[in-house]
Parts: sequence; C-alpha cells; structure tokens
Amino acid sequence: MFDKAVKPLNLEGLVAKRLDSVYQSGVRSPDWVKVKRKGAVPAERFKRGPK
Repeated sequence: MFDKAVKPLNLEGLVAKRLDSVYQSGVRSPDWVKVKRKGAVPAERFKRGPK
C-alpha cells in the first residue's frame, strides 16, 4: 500500500502521525514519524549544487 501511494508521485516518503495525537506548535514528538520509501532518492529541489 505504501509504495502504491508514494511511487507514482515520485515522493521520497510520507510523514505519519498517531491518530490520537494532538499537534503542539514547536514541539518535536515521537507521535510524528517520517517513513522513507526503500531506494528513494531525495527530491531534486533539496540537492545541493556544485561549490
């Protein structure tokens, strides 16, 4: 299911959260996690150019 959602959109992954968690501004919480697609390449806009 995960690959079906992210691969066609060429995404690196998703951000997921616990269903019962509440957003807290400025607080990093283990209730939110980044899930990367296996073998994903970071988006072009985030790559650094030559120096």
